[in-house]
Amino acid sequence: RRMQGSQLFAPFRPSGIVAGDIPCGFVQHRGDYMVTAIGRIWQLYRLTDLVLIKIGKPLPHRIRSITMLNNYVISATGRSVHVAHSNSKEQYTLPHPHKVRLVEAIAGAFVSVDVENVLRVWTVGQSEPHRTIEFPESFIITCVLHPVTYLNKIVVGSSRGGLELWNINSGNRVYSFKSRYANESITCMAQSSIVDVIAIGLQNGGIKIINLKYDEVITTFYQAEGSVTSLTFRADGIAQLASGTVDGKINVWTLEKEHQRIAYVLPEGSRLPIVSSYFIPGFPILVSVSSNSIKFFSFDGINGAPRLFKFKTGHSSTPTMLQFWGTKFVTAARDHTIRTSEVYKEISREVSQGSGIRKKALDNDMTEEDLKLPPVIGMDINGFKELQWDSMITCHESFGKAITWRLYNNIKGSHQLSSTDPYKADISSVCISSCGNFAFVASERGWIDKFSMQSGMHLGVFADFSLPATPNLFVVNPLGQLYRPGDVSNITIAGMNMEEKPDPTIAHKGIIVGVVTDMAMRYLCSASLDGFLKFWDLNTYELKTSINVESAINKMIFNKEINLVAVSSDDLCIRIYDAETHKLVRKFNEISAHVTDMIFSRDGRWLVVATADGHVRVWDLPTGNLIDWFQVENSVMALGFSPQGEFLASTHQNENGIFVWANKTYYGSVMLKDVGDKPIPVALPQASQSLLKSGMLGNQDEDEDENQVENSTKNKRKIKIMGDSGDKKIKSEVKEEQQEEEEEEEVQDENSTFKLKVEDEVEKRVEPLDAELITLSSLSKVKWQGLANLEIIKKRNKPIQPPKKPEAAPFFLPATITGKREIAFLAPAKVDDVPKSRFLSMKDMNIQTPFVKSLHQCHKTGDFSEPIEMLKGMMVPEVDIEFQMLKNRDLIPAMEMLKFGIQASTNFEILQAYLNVFLKYHAEVVLQDETLSALAKELKDIQRENNIRLDSIFQSSLC
Repeated sequence: RRMQGSQLFAPFRPSGIVAGDIPCGFVQHRGDYMVTAIGRIWQLYRLTDLVLIKIGKPLPHRIRSITMLNNYVISATGRSVHVAHSNSKEQYTLPHPHKVRLVEAIAGAFVSVDVENVLRVWTVGQSEPHRTIEFPESFIITCVLHPVTYLNKIVVGSSRGGLELWNINSGNRVYSFKSRYANESITCMAQSSIVDVIAIGLQNGGIKIINLKYDEVITTFYQAEGSVTSLTFRADGIAQLASGTVDGKINVWTLEKEHQRIAYVLPEGSRLPIVSSYFIPGFPILVSVSSNSIKFFSFDGINGAPRLFKFKTGHSSTPTMLQFWGTKFVTAARDHTIRTSEVYKEISREVSQGSGIRKKALDNDMTEEDLKLPPVIGMDINGFKELQWDSMITCHESFGKAITWRLYNNIKGSHQLSSTDPYKADISSVCISSCGNFAFVASERGWIDKFSMQSGMHLGVFADFSLPATPNLFVVNPLGQLYRPGDVSNITIAGMNMEEKPDPTIAHKGIIVGVVTDMAMRYLCSASLDGFLKFWDLNTYELKTSINVESAINKMIFNKEINLVAVSSDDLCIRIYDAETHKLVRKFNEISAHVTDMIFSRDGRWLVVATADGHVRVWDLPTGNLIDWFQVENSVMALGFSPQGEFLASTHQNENGIFVWANKTYYGSVMLKDVGDKPIPVALPQASQSLLKSGMLGNQDEDEDENQVENSTKNKRKIKIMGDSGDKKIKSEVKEEQQEEEEEEEVQDENSTFKLKVEDEVEKRVEPLDAELITLSSLSKVKWQGLANLEIIKKRNKPIQPPKKPEAAPFFLPATITGKREIAFLAPAKVDDVPKSRFLSMKDMNIQTPFVKSLHQCHKTGDFSEPIEMLKGMMVPEVDIEFQMLKNRDLIPAMEMLKFGIQASTNFEILQAYLNVFLKYHAEVVLQDETLSALAKELKDIQRENNIRLDSIFQSSLC
């Protein structure tokens, strides 16, 4: 389907995406490089400093395999192989009859394997395969390797353990190696630094080092973690082999005969498979790539022990929580991590959960995930007191404590807040008060506790005394200890009387899904699966109002600016309540699936709702109309609006990154159309080369100083969004006329992708939508506001001190000493001694600017569109000079031009500014001339009609 665009949001950029989940391509060609595939694009890194240097254009389909041949990036996408030059615009596509599942580079050429098990040999620059080889069904190709010094030959591994040597020039099989790996799929192969010696990895965890010349197995290893995902030999003179596992570890094997064993085990930090591993030739550095992670290990420790010294990482699973914090956004995912990321820069850092986690994981043969907190299921941020104490609070899956965090220092905070629930139920929802002084913790059993963010002290409990006591009983002894009824028989405390009391009254009878306070700190709002929305007095802890929604509430959000509460329930309905009057103000029944997340716009005018079927709907709350409805391929998991409302961020199922959308209404006017009866398909934002050049992507390590980030608010006015509805397909041949490197990237999906330019204004002509409407120009406010205030601007910009005299004159100028002991330069002798004024009078000049010439030419035809457009393209001082230089013979065409423009009801505000400047310089002449006075009266009548019409339009809109 052809992708179209949202009416309100334009794709801006992805964030937090480092690497994909398919094997990478490595090449040593004038340096060491690595290419990784992320969805439909590829990214090229320079390995010497781990810098992202190139981003490929989005391809029509998801990349399934990728490799590099010298300067060429070769990708398998759909039923084609795409070849792109990494240093130029050269690119072309090689069509295939079936889907391509594997590409591999060999010396001077590359091979492709499709789903029908057909291998094709290609030469760069050729549109037809050099050789086509069909393999039988009994030999399913899994990997291909070109042994060094083996001219025109490749080793092919199969899913049943077969290993064969083929001549790709003649298309003949040279040799079939002995079947020592029957029924065990060969998963990967690697070339050693020794000729004829390669290593193969098997699905059962076996690793065999083979001499191809003699068809002998030199040695065999076995890793207990299971399938071998990658292999690489060390290439700096040390006999070691690194193998990747499916649970995120890298085993480093010693190949010396006396010590053939595992030398080191490198944990990747997660339990996701190792995608690729690569020893940089000539250096003791191992590059490890797993899902959204690139790490460098240096073998320069004691006795050659490895250490982690450089890395780029993001979330290794889909972020489920997202919230903006100033110019950053905070995300939490199922990988047990919390990360902060910049909106305008590709800087992402993990929030520390304690020192020494990596060392403890190494010492205890565990992953870092095992030592971190469980996944976050709820969080709230308030930076009002971030310099004094913690500014974020989180609750975690199956965890009975709420954790505070100091985001200003990117570390874990001081407090772990436990509910006073005697049954120690898990925490289900948390929030921080608007003032930043208090934290509210809600449990799965309906308890709500209030704590101090500064000290962590417990301050009170919210209880609904109208609820009947639950049948559960707990035991309390004189020491105040609580016990479950089932544990009473096991308690034997001499001299203590045990008594049973009813369960204390709770706030809700079900799991609490949300708590939040208002801006004025008067009340607390809570929602639960019991179907009740309740408002509590923050000072007395008493229940003020209880609203029965009549369906289980699964999501609640609160807009503190206008005091609106939105709840989604299991009946697939969204209800909006006024927090002051507690009345239902809006109800939306149009959703067709479970709500995954929803959020108010910062001004409270929009409600953005995402559902599990991938639909995103935007309602305008004042009118109750659905103003936008689009669908993404992967359903939205979390949403977040920036503090100023210029960006919307989203996370999506099966995507590890965060996707940022620009709010079109923030940067310009948007004409809304009917959304129709079906959602519009929209593609997610993609990384592009233009974003990389602008500095918004790549080239930032996690250990860099955050202070290097530029102030993003300075640049937000410079971002301009322009739609592009062209669906650009990749051509099957190289274009003869290449475009410049600096031109804007064009993305394929129709109406869904946009160009970003650093400009201050939009130079285009706006046609009126209707003759009865007043149409404004598309120019910046500076264009017309600056004309009215030009004298003030000149006065403000006037130099404080006059220019200083030069201290010394050039040696060739004649000079004399004056009485004031200053050097006076002698003027050259004049031929004519008649005194003349040094000031040049404009009246003595007979100059016609292009604008004045156009003015007189258009006066004959009556169409003044050309001079108006010329004025719009000028700077403010230029416009002022043009009107100031008008002579008496130019005034009538100038007034006719103003009359023409104002009567057409276009460029309304800029023409009013032009009229003001014209009258400032020529009002006296207009009053003295009868013809000009008559034109002025006509212009006045047109102005009055426009003002009456404009006032009626405003009154109609207000009513």
